Amino acid sequence: MDKLVTLDGKVIYELDSLDKKLIHLLELDAGQSSRTLATQLNISPTTASQRIQKMIQAGVLHLTARVDAQKIGLQLVVVFVCEVAPNKVSDAVQLLTRCRQITWLSTITGRWNLMARGSFRNNEALTTFLKDDLARIEGLRTFETFVCIEQHVGPFIPI
Repeated sequence: MDKLVTLDGKVIYELDSLDKKLIHLLELDAGQSSRTLATQLNISPTTASQRIQKMIQAGVLHLTARVDAQKIGLQLVVVFVCEVAPNKVSDAVQLLTRCRQITWLSTITGRWNLMARGSFRNNEALTTFLKDDLARIEGLRTFETFVCIEQHVGPFIPI
């Protein structure tokens, strides 16, 4: 059993093998009904539903819709790393979280202090973002972009 704990050591949830199996099946298709999940795991639909609700309430599980960016015309996936003046990092985070092109953002350690992932229709859209949005970050010292050629693993962690 995996215990999920807060920074102060408080146990917020304990994942057992059934929870992990449910999560795995939901990762494959989050639209499955409790009845379908129950059949696959040889449990009752009520058990499946209660387990899912318990994980959602604990904040362990979030059921969301994922869009295939390429199928809606967003052909470029780009990773950005930025070095921003330390006293301006919070402002940069606020600005970037408002940009619809940004799909993931994190403060990081090391040479860079921000890393982001974005999706763009084409090179022109990327150039516009770099000039109109990224360049507006106050305290931006330098940045680097990496255009992803192929993605091999999705954004979720295996359980």
